[in-house]
Amino acid sequence: MKISQLVLGPIETNVYFFLDEETKEGFMVDPAIPSPAILKAIEELGMELKYILLTHRHFDHITGVPFVKEHFPEARVVIGQGDSAVLSNPEEFPPPFSMEMPELKPCPADLTVKEGDTLTVGGMTVRVMETPGHTPGGVIYLLDDEQIMISGDTVFYHSFGRTDFPGGSMEQLKDSLARIGALPQDYNILCGHGPMTTLSEERKADPYMSAFV
Repeated sequence: MKISQLVLGPIETNVYFFLDEETKEGFMVDPAIPSPAILKAIEELGMELKYILLTHRHFDHITGVPFVKEHFPEARVVIGQGDSAVLSNPEEFPPPFSMEMPELKPCPADLTVKEGDTLTVGGMTVRVMETPGHTPGGVIYLLDDEQIMISGDTVFYHSFGRTDFPGGSMEQLKDSLARIGALPQDYNILCGHGPMTTLSEERKADPYMSAFV
């Protein structure tokens, strides 16, 4: 397995690419903006893009979806069921930031996912865990065999997602963080912004996970 990363958009969103080097199948996570750099990354990997995985509905993670879908129409757009409406009706979900973002065009999800769903991409198995709080339908993606967690904005290095945007809930986020902390193994955590971290590190740093140290 090979992992590549871009940092794109006005608030430096991490965009990830996962490649099964044997089959050349792969997926990407959270296309922040329409950018030729995304196309270049996929081309350089020689990837057959199977899925566009979205961690949550905020514009800095999904605005590039129509652009990528236009160039890779066979790739399936995947989002948590509680956040899927924004892809069909973006005008009902204005950006929760006081900054200009590229226009988000409607691009409905091909697949909505829920707790326990799995996706197979080449030899990689991706498991879905629902983690509401930052948004109602936020999810994280777990590659258990590789000990990788794609956390979106639920977990950051020594921090966690804010809950003061529409649909956010601190109580839900506390519950989600506790469930993440209780997972039975360690993970390398690829965050939606900023540096990577590990679950063992966040169990020590995060008060809502500290019971699981």
